Amino acid sequence: MSEPTTSTRAPAPVTGGPGPIDSMLDRPIAFVITTLILVAIFSSTFITNTDRVAPGDDPAFYTWRTEALISEEPSLLLEVTGPRDVLAGGYRVSTPIIGGILRGTTGIDQLTTTMVLTVLIRVLIALLLAGFAYRHSATAGFYRRYPGTAEPGKQRDPLVFHGVAFAVASLILTSPFFGYLDNLICLVMLSTALYFIEPLRESWAARAGFTGLLVLAGLTHPTTLVFFCVVLGAASGLRLLLRRFDFKSVIRDDGPLLLGAFASVVVTYAIWKLGAWGPKVSLSEAAVAPPADAEFFKKRLGGWISELRPVLNGPLLIIGLVGLLAAGRRAFDDVLSRMTILWLLPLIGIFGFLAGVAYPYYRFLNVTVSWILLIGLGAAFLARMFVQWSRRTNPLPLLGVVAIAAVLATNFTSGFERWTDLDESWLTPQQVTDFGALQVALEEHGDGRPVVFALDTTATEEVRIYGFMKLSANVSRAGLPHGYLDRGYVYLGSVGAFAEGVPSAGTNEHYLKISEETLEDAEAGVAASGKEPIVVVASTFNAPETQEPGVPFVLPGGVTAWGLTDGVVSDITSGESLVSDVHQDDPVPLNLLWVGLLMLILLIPGFIWFRVIVPDGSTAEALGLVPALAVALLILSGFAVLTISRAPFSSAYAWASVAVATAAALGFWWKRTPRGA
Repeated sequence: MSEPTTSTRAPAPVTGGPGPIDSMLDRPIAFVITTLILVAIFSSTFITNTDRVAPGDDPAFYTWRTEALISEEPSLLLEVTGPRDVLAGGYRVSTPIIGGILRGTTGIDQLTTTMVLTVLIRVLIALLLAGFAYRHSATAGFYRRYPGTAEPGKQRDPLVFHGVAFAVASLILTSPFFGYLDNLICLVMLSTALYFIEPLRESWAARAGFTGLLVLAGLTHPTTLVFFCVVLGAASGLRLLLRRFDFKSVIRDDGPLLLGAFASVVVTYAIWKLGAWGPKVSLSEAAVAPPADAEFFKKRLGGWISELRPVLNGPLLIIGLVGLLAAGRRAFDDVLSRMTILWLLPLIGIFGFLAGVAYPYYRFLNVTVSWILLIGLGAAFLARMFVQWSRRTNPLPLLGVVAIAAVLATNFTSGFERWTDLDESWLTPQQVTDFGALQVALEEHGDGRPVVFALDTTATEEVRIYGFMKLSANVSRAGLPHGYLDRGYVYLGSVGAFAEGVPSAGTNEHYLKISEETLEDAEAGVAASGKEPIVVVASTFNAPETQEPGVPFVLPGGVTAWGLTDGVVSDITSGESLVSDVHQDDPVPLNLLWVGLLMLILLIPGFIWFRVIVPDGSTAEALGLVPALAVALLILSGFAVLTISRAPFSSAYAWASVAVATAAALGFWWKRTPRGA
């Protein structure tokens, strides 16, 4: 029996309705140009600064996990937790899987991989939300309330696509989304799932895809999945209330959606608690809060909100919200209005300080994208009113459109100050050189011994000391060569104290406590290896006045200690240089045409799946959906391959994942194609 196909696309635009500007903006080339502009905006800093790595601190975590996945058994990602779980990620494995697929199929290096993902996911979120809003713009409350602004139910508004795309992109540069790859990939999956909500009422392919996308969210950032499922439940509850408890109609419309959400939670729980890759992991590893009080979290929240420029963007958000609510009760029958408004619910979490509870209030800003979507919709609705006003009177109201564009442009320039700042990268060019020298030294002299990085900081606040230790633990592990990713540790304190097996007092009791925890973790790892460790004192992790790499001094017990500074690795006890003047080969330029072709091959599963789920989809929807669906299928396939093989994610397994993803997409296509067609 063939799979039924449905189309929720509005009727074709009527002739004569749109003006010349609208006709131009509604052409496929216009959507492509907007996409290319966004790609150029996000990638320009990497083109102009070839030594630049991905901005933010979190990419260090994803870099070493990707390298561990392709060089070790996948269980290593679950077994390595570090002191205070600073290295723990549990089954948050989507990012290393897609990173491993990019590494294994295209041949790009580890630093380029995180750069590609950093740019890709930001562009995808902007395009996905823009395409979703454009797809449903004809039935949005704003156009029902103001029929003069468009042909209600007939004409999609291209200003919605372009306005939402640029507004979302301008705000995705801010702190709530800065560096958080897992959060962003999870939001990509959930934004993609929005397109499935209407088709899943009748299509089994859509139901399977919707559930799979939510499972992927559970393999990326489970807490964000939980909030999304709560929103789905709230949407159905509100619909039940508005329909005067007509359970039959609500079950008919929302039953498949709620079953898919429930199934995704069950599958996610089973993967984590039963151990798909062997080790069973607590869901508490999905999110580890820093040791801070309510005042710290409140101050961070205030800084994030201030960075969002609420005086300028707040009115646009309100206009977007009012524009959706303009349809009254009917707004909640429209998927765009219903999901955008109710996905604001997680923002309630930012007010936890009112109850006197201490937790990262600010992180509730990045478990939803509805507020940035509303800002984009507000910009589009307001621009549409100015355009229609100018048609009825004179061109003067178009100055309002210019003002909106200025707000979005200054959003970009404000966010770009940090985005392009080399100091905001998790790894500096000098650190790249230093770790390159260390990798050579370990390959030549390491003998597979565990490596302990001695750290020191002058910070006094517990949260600052903890943050320094966490970042150092992830950066140092990312700097290790293959074969050492399962034997890297950190110790907060002096080399001498570590050699004597005692913690360092440091600046205060917080320093001492964390030093004790790092010592315990490092000694346990060293004991398990059965080999004597190499203690590395790197200038990047130490203040010159406390521990100076390269300065000879005597260590107790014949401990092996290396200094690492300015690209030179030396034996601290003897002062002898082990590796120096490591020649950094100019990167061999990959054939861009060949890499581009490989990237297109990776998009094939997404294109096939797109034609199944959105058979009437336009260019505006395809630009975001095709790559997002490809990423989703590739990650799911990669997870399945690793679950079966439980072996290092080699290039062969990466290509096997591509084959499985393509076969799955073809299976969906075959299922929905009528026999004999």
